[in-house]
Amino acid sequence: MLKQSVIDSMIPPLRDLYALWQALGWDQGLPLVADVLRVDLARWRPNAVIIERRDGTYWYRWYGPALRAAFKTDLTGLALDSIPESTLPAGQRQLIEYEFATATERRSPVWRSYKAQFGGEDQVWQRLVLPAAPAEGEPVSLILIVAAKVETPPVTVKRIPTFS
Repeated sequence: MLKQSVIDSMIPPLRDLYALWQALGWDQGLPLVADVLRVDLARWRPNAVIIERRDGTYWYRWYGPALRAAFKTDLTGLALDSIPESTLPAGQRQLIEYEFATATERRSPVWRSYKAQFGGEDQVWQRLVLPAAPAEGEPVSLILIVAAKVETPPVTVKRIPTFS
């Protein structure tokens, strides 16, 4: 369960997804994979990643079109440990592995906000990592991730009148 202060810090689409996740069973236990896959995720699909965990390996089963465009890559069908360092630098891979391990081992959502340079532009993104299991008590086998750029309104500067 995420702290209320973290939930309050989320952008609305991630907050709404987290609420949906809770409705799918977080209060009673981990949501089931079948329930997650039945839900209409159209609102989040462009920014979604679906990870399947098999035999201890994380496989990218879906890499949303908005993410493909933003990061100039498509990870669909790749195992996390097979992505070349030119696409996924070592430091970033370690962070992603940590997120995935935390979600699967603790059976708990993970959220983070981060600032990085993409396409020569400083951007702020938020990321919500949500685990699911095939049946009650079974290990996590699916992770749904939604990552979205935080759109900040432009800063307006008021001109101070000068007197001569």
